[in-house]
Formats: sequence, C-alpha cells, structure tokens
Amino acid sequence: MTTRITRNWHILLITLIAFSLSHTSFAAPAAKPITPAPALFQTSTIQALGLGLYDGDMTFGDVLKHGNFGLGTCQSLNGEVIILGGKVYQVRSDGNVLMIPDSDRTPFAMVTPFEADRTLRVDK
Repeated sequence: MTTRITRNWHILLITLIAFSLSHTSFAAPAAKPITPAPALFQTSTIQALGLGLYDGDMTFGDVLKHGNFGLGTCQSLNGEVIILGGKVYQVRSDGNVLMIPDSDRTPFAMVTPFEADRTLRVDK
C-alpha cells in the first residue's frame, strides 16, 4: 500500500510539473530602453574662482554642447550668466541684460539638458 501511495504522489508531482512547464514562457522579457539621467556639466569650480582664477578656459559655444539650461559667470567676473533655452545672457551689475556670443569665454559655468515635461499658463 505504501508503494502505491508513493507512486501516485510521484505521478501527481510529475503531472503538475509538466502542466506548469507547458504554461510557462521562457522567452526573455523585452529590454526596456535605458534613458540616461540628465547630467550636470560644470567647467571649473567655485573654489577656483575663490582663488582668483577669473580667465575663461572654455567658450560658451562649447558649454552649450552639454546643455541648454544653467548659470555661470563671465570672463573676469564681468557679470552673472543665465543660460536659458540654449541662449546665454549676461546680467550686469547695473541691471542690464545682454546676450553673449558663443565665442566669449567663461571661467565657471554649469549646464544641464532641459526639456519641459509640461507647460502651465498663468493669466495673472
């Protein structure tokens, strides 16, 4: 009797395994594309500015190859830089804002690629 019960359990176990394998897909799941996280690109450091290194070592044209949104400073610390929508603006101490050509150099800048994921309209 013990032999018969053991044999029945084996048959039941083999049947369950076969049924399970017949309904299992062994195909690898589709690979999800890897989207790299936006990177922050920086030329020089704020510490270098603190040490008096005010001569630009990179053009704004080269900086813009790494992103379209950021901030920085101008050659010889002649104003603050705002990079918005791929355009470089100099904000001077007198409050005037000027566009900077791509050929101008910067001793410090930080940029990142930016693309809005939504837009919001504000009427007031």
